[in-house]
Amino acid sequence: MSRRVTNWGAYPNFIETEFICRCGRCDEAFVSETFLDMLQHARTISGIPFRVMSGCRCVSHNSTVSRSLSGDHVASGVMLCFGADIACTDETRELIVAACREAGMNRFGRSKNFVHVGIGKRLGGRNADDVEWEY
Repeated sequence: MSRRVTNWGAYPNFIETEFICRCGRCDEAFVSETFLDMLQHARTISGIPFRVMSGCRCVSHNSTVSRSLSGDHVASGVMLCFGADIACTDETRELIVAACREAGMNRFGRSKNFVHVGIGKRLGGRNADDVEWEY
């Protein structure tokens, strides 16, 4: 079972505020340590900045931006965030995916301006493993 990140200093390329829900009412980031360990490793492998566009989402905010009721982003006091949307360009999209795959992640969604990266059940997440989709 993954624990919540409490030592943000262990992740030199990420800060807690990047992961806070964008609803404007939430003030905590309930991010999985397992996920953030892998994301930091992927960032190191890739050698390029990762700009988090969407990290944690409270249940209310998630219902306004996603069809998935229990997606990787959903987080609260008892649910951890197991995914993030990382800004990308056509040139960086597959580099980000390749680095995240090498770091052990197994959930990927591709969009024109972001890549969703996450971890599935085998790695402590709550959703299916080895899934890829297009937005």
